[in-house]
Amino acid sequence: YRAEGSESGVPSSSSFSKINKTLVDKNVKQFTDSELKPNVNYFYYLTALDSAGNISPQSNIADGLLKIVETALAPTNLKGAYDKNKNLVQISYQASTQAEVLGFTIYRRTESEDFTPVSGLLKENTFADKNIKKGETYYYEVRAYHQSGSVVKSEAIKLAVKE
Repeated sequence: YRAEGSESGVPSSSSFSKINKTLVDKNVKQFTDSELKPNVNYFYYLTALDSAGNISPQSNIADGLLKIVETALAPTNLKGAYDKNKNLVQISYQASTQAEVLGFTIYRRTESEDFTPVSGLLKENTFADKNIKKGETYYYEVRAYHQSGSVVKSEAIKLAVKE
């Protein structure tokens, strides 16, 4: 088979050109076009070529759009410090500056519990956890919430609240 592609989508137009350097075997069910630009509509059709050099009529036109979807970046550089005088854990992290990030939520767990949220959706990159017990060891992570619906987690940190 011979694959032809275009950005215009008009099959009789001279804008269609051969996109495979060698013929595609008749048993192959897919073809990859690796010369695409983001956010451009592409149109394709196939023709068959027999051993005598006869070319079949064009197949139906298929189209596609290469869309680049940005995923949320996980918060980095998560740090925690126990403030004995104020009896709180101060959490800080490096937040993603992507415009598509809706915000961040701090999660905490103990040795015997699963991660649960301890903050609402934050825009800032610091949080004071005041609901702590002396003598307990906590694990914290930050989750970034993206407009696309994706959620990414930071690496967890371990922090002991000493008496």
